[in-house]
Amino acid sequence: MKVAFDASSLFGYSGINTYTRKLIGALSSGFPDDQFVVLSTFSASRDRKLKELFAEAPNIQVKQALLNPIALGPSLRRLTFLLRGLALGLAAGKADLLHLTQP
Repeated sequence: MKVAFDASSLFGYSGINTYTRKLIGALSSGFPDDQFVVLSTFSASRDRKLKELFAEAPNIQVKQALLNPIALGPSLRRLTFLLRGLALGLAAGKADLLHLTQP
C-alpha cells in the first residue's frame, strides 16, 4: 500500500504536529513493506529537516509538492490554498490513500 501525507503540520509541538509525526513514524515501522510519501512545501530547509527526521525509515519518501500559503502574497492567499489542494492530489499520484492532517 502507498500512503501519502500532507506534511504542512509536522513541526512544532501542537497536537496535530505531534500526531502527524508519530503516526507516520509508527506506520512506517509497523508496516515496513508499505510506502509512505510525505508531501512538503517547496523549501530546501524544510525538505532537509524532513529527510533528517525520517532518515531511519527507508520506506518514507519526502516529496516537495506544496505551495507556501503566502507564496503569492496575502491578497492571493485564498487562491494559494485552492492550488495547494490541487497540488496535493497531483503529488499523491498513485497513492492508495491521501491523509490530510491540516483542517
